[in-house]
Amino acid sequence: MPKSTMLDVVSPSKKDCADTTEHLEAFHDLLSTLARALDVRDVFDHLSVAADRIVPHDEANLALLTDDGSRFQMFASTGPPELLCREDRCILRDMSRARLFDPGSGYARGLRSGVSAPVRIEDQPIGVLALLSRRPAAYSTGDLTLVQRLADYVAVALSHQRLAEAARLAAVERERAANLEASVELLRAIAGVLDIRTVFPQVSEITNKVLPHDRMTMAFYDRDDVIVEAASNDEFPELKRVKLGGSDTLDAEFRVIDDLTQETLPILEPADLQARLVAAGYRSWLSVQTSVRDQRMGLSF
Repeated sequence: MPKSTMLDVVSPSKKDCADTTEHLEAFHDLLSTLARALDVRDVFDHLSVAADRIVPHDEANLALLTDDGSRFQMFASTGPPELLCREDRCILRDMSRARLFDPGSGYARGLRSGVSAPVRIEDQPIGVLALLSRRPAAYSTGDLTLVQRLADYVAVALSHQRLAEAARLAAVERERAANLEASVELLRAIAGVLDIRTVFPQVSEITNKVLPHDRMTMAFYDRDDVIVEAASNDEFPELKRVKLGGSDTLDAEFRVIDDLTQETLPILEPADLQARLVAAGYRSWLSVQTSVRDQRMGLSF
């Protein structure tokens, strides 16, 4: 029986250290990739590349439970997801533990072996991460711990994504509530007056909560003449009538100019109006038109 040499004893240890270092670096890269994303789907390909340095694979899949928990849906994949996960026929259904599995329908694409691990948030399983290989018996029980750790990283990213989505929805709800409050406030402001011009600055102030602006005007249209009836401030007090240029201006329900220094207002007279607006510091313009009975009218911001 040959004697063991020092090289025989030391070499495996060096290899194990090298593997451990590579895994740590790959997990670090994986964490950096996930930290940059608000949606795991946007970085799933990059996630797969980083994970391949830890557990080599040819395809990665992430299947999540639907909100009612009744079935699975493929959330992200580096391959054709419909072959592995079709509603209740998803082969990634087992969320009890990390496991080795047979890809089944993946054979048509040359996939021969797979390993998966449950994805949990607050100890509740929400899905499964699966890695597949074209090599038969590519995975062993030694890979289960690594795949589970990968799944745990994905769970953190999904949790972050859900928090970001909840924050976005909360912001939308706050904006909706603010719009509703402003609408009620606007109705109160105009309900008790016979002439809206008397409260127009107040109307502008309320409108500013949902549509920020520096000046607001109300006008009535007489063919291509615009008669300015009210303004939110005292700038341009002499501006009472404006002549439009082009019939398409009247046809447009909305008109937006992003930069008054680059685009031309659809106004013929006063000829110097745009230059005066720019000189006063105004840079953008929005016009909204509507009809009250047979009278065409509009608001400009």
